[in-house]
Amino acid sequence: MFRTSDRYIFTEWLRYFSLCLSLSLGILLLEDMYNHLHTLLQQGVPFLKIGYYYFLLCPQLSHLAIPVAFFLSLLLALGQLRQHNEIAAFQTSGISLLGITRSLALVSVMLSSLLTYFQCHLIPHTQQIFQEYQRQLAHSSEDPQPRKVLYHVGWNDVQQHRLWYMRELEPSQGIAIAVNLHEKDADGHEKRRISAARAFFNAETKRWTFYQGQMVTFDTQTYYPVSSILFECYDVEDLWSSPQLFALHHKKPEELTFKELRTVLRHQREVQVEGILAEGSALKSHRILYWSYLFSPWSCCVLFMIALPCAAVGIRTDSMASIAKAAGFLFLFYLLSHGCRALGLCGFLTPPLAAVCPYLLLALCVIPSYRLHI
Repeated sequence: MFRTSDRYIFTEWLRYFSLCLSLSLGILLLEDMYNHLHTLLQQGVPFLKIGYYYFLLCPQLSHLAIPVAFFLSLLLALGQLRQHNEIAAFQTSGISLLGITRSLALVSVMLSSLLTYFQCHLIPHTQQIFQEYQRQLAHSSEDPQPRKVLYHVGWNDVQQHRLWYMRELEPSQGIAIAVNLHEKDADGHEKRRISAARAFFNAETKRWTFYQGQMVTFDTQTYYPVSSILFECYDVEDLWSSPQLFALHHKKPEELTFKELRTVLRHQREVQVEGILAEGSALKSHRILYWSYLFSPWSCCVLFMIALPCAAVGIRTDSMASIAKAAGFLFLFYLLSHGCRALGLCGFLTPPLAAVCPYLLLALCVIPSYRLHI
């Protein structure tokens, strides 16, 4: 049951949160406007479409704006209460600092749940619509449905021992230009090479068809070419890789959404079920980033843990001391995140442990502050 003090503290925090969220989201939008708004205006894009463009951009910026706004609003609200001796008055009446801020603790859990929904469902959906709308705005009205073409696509498929290279790839149509496929044995020696002017992927039959190319076969003992065949059309049925998967691997792991990361990892699990195991640095990076996406929405709870003891400094202490202390904890969390990620890539930590360790280590660092002030 909420007390009158809970509603009062929540109202005080909500005022600061609304202001900080507007400022943080506005700064992120201004950065995009500085980079792209003049281009849209030069192309004669109507203001209504520009407004819709930034409307689609807002959900993608929420996972950055909401934690920052929540942290700043906590420092401001709790600092204001401490400055007017209201926290001391509550504690004198027998209420602990955790009891005073229990409404804000509930808010941190609700915001973390909201960010989890954004991360898993809303952001991937809006980002797909946003990218398609962005491509349409980048082209003239004479080409209302521009093609999405990727250039110089390469992928070292360590699970299947295949090295791909395509000069051009259109994932939506499954068409590739100037394709080279190098198939290797378990020791990394080339056993077959297929070079074709173009290739087409049939999504129904799950196979690639190569056109106007050459197939070279290598000897398994000497690794020298033993045969070379020219072909007009050649079908390969035992290839797993789809154009959409190539497009995902063409991106950096940090550019992938949670849904795209899940697709990449699902494909890797399917390959491992077939008995082909591999643990390269790229695979580790995808797994660590996937688990980081799962834990990152709960950063609001971590920020609440940091802000609470920082705002509970003594009455005579300068308010800048709490801000400096909070900044120190944030910097420590930044170092722990990068350190645990490096240990995960080196194989010292499993991907789930590399993602959760920064939160656990930070909690151990913050606990002494709770013992002093709460």
